[in-house]
Amino acid sequence: MEMDMDYERPLRILILAAEIVPFAKVGGLADVVGALPKALQELGHDVRLVMPRYGQVSPERFQLTTALDAVPVNMGHYQEQVRVLQGSIGQGVPVYMIDAPRYFDRENIYGYTDDGERFILFCRSALETVRTLDWSPDIIHCNDWQTGIVPNWMHIVYHDDPFFADAATVYTIHNLAYQGIFGYRILEVAGVATGGFLYPQIVELANVVDIMGRGILFADAITTVSERYAQEILTPTFGEKLDPLLRSRRDHLFGILNGIDYQEMNPATDRYIHTQFDCASLDKRAANKRALQERAHLPVRSDVPLIGMISRLADQKGFDLIAQIAQPLLAQGIQLVVLGIGDQHYHEIFQNLAARYPEQVVRPRPVDRHALRQCPHRAQRRRPGRYRSTVRSQHRRGQWLHLRQLRSLGTIRRNRARPGSLPLQGYLAHVTTTRHECRPFLACLRRALRRCLPQRHQVSQKR
Repeated sequence: MEMDMDYERPLRILILAAEIVPFAKVGGLADVVGALPKALQELGHDVRLVMPRYGQVSPERFQLTTALDAVPVNMGHYQEQVRVLQGSIGQGVPVYMIDAPRYFDRENIYGYTDDGERFILFCRSALETVRTLDWSPDIIHCNDWQTGIVPNWMHIVYHDDPFFADAATVYTIHNLAYQGIFGYRILEVAGVATGGFLYPQIVELANVVDIMGRGILFADAITTVSERYAQEILTPTFGEKLDPLLRSRRDHLFGILNGIDYQEMNPATDRYIHTQFDCASLDKRAANKRALQERAHLPVRSDVPLIGMISRLADQKGFDLIAQIAQPLLAQGIQLVVLGIGDQHYHEIFQNLAARYPEQVVRPRPVDRHALRQCPHRAQRRRPGRYRSTVRSQHRRGQWLHLRQLRSLGTIRRNRARPGSLPLQGYLAHVTTTRHECRPFLACLRRALRRCLPQRHQVSQKR
């Protein structure tokens, strides 16, 4: 009973992520990790984050200070030294940034042949940073493949380390399609080569290192972004070849709906949109549509539907479905604005459509923060989500929907919606990251802790 009461106390939560808003963003992971700590802090928990300090993260712009001048990091048979900078989000939530220019001062965040080494360095540096700062976490929350090695380490490299003896791991799957697949050498760099390959029963993974798979296998609890998606990834259709492993750990798998940050995503206060509005002034939205048409160099017409899409251009996001219906839609006179980059095949499709319908189609272009916020407020939004036709489709890449703008997609269903929004049916319903919605995640964290109770009790007796 005494140990149970101990886990009702405020928690020390360490969150590791490769991207965090407002510092660096590629997809929806950055939005979630940028918003969740604020909600956890409001509930009284001590939350700290760690991410790489990419070249695009300006110390001057974000007022970063030096937290640690040099932290030694073991990388297999060699050692690196990293510097640690510190920023913050919300009401002073610390964000530690691993400053290793050789690994992270590059044009892009992902997509390099040494990504395995880069993020192993990041993860090892994160753990050694909190050790150097003498801040021992109760929970280590890992996100996507870039941090999937950490749960594995807790069972091997740090198994007998008293500093992390009380730490449980929670692993969140944001995008199952990207798993961090590498060769055997990455095990040597990570210091877990003695375990060898772990999935002989999965033919495609028998002779490769799947870092996300290791996170799933070793974490005390696994979460993903909705209850429905948690069920879907147990099937071969959506499991991306990890469904046998996920089924074996289904008792540790929880679907917890992502949310949004009202301070950032509120049309009544959003500085990025042309005309602010709320549920009492929906008529002002027409000005936003006109402004988007003007910026996109499209004819300004109030009678024409304007559809905005913000996404990575890939099959996973349903662009193969869009390609099939784009011309019939355009033949009816709609306007289409696409923001995002991705597969060259889809760039060519939209470029050809833009050439054929120059007054209706704006070909894909990279997403900037200003345009990202304008498109949802000014256009109807389509996200078909072939890979995941669930709530998760709208969480990815941080596009927070004004659900009223999708009313043409289907019938209306009661649900909690955003300010100035109408509730929408089924898969497109969205809720928020508030004190209420944060509690299921906290329950998962405490459940992960309780799974570690026997081991912790033995450790405390030794002490």
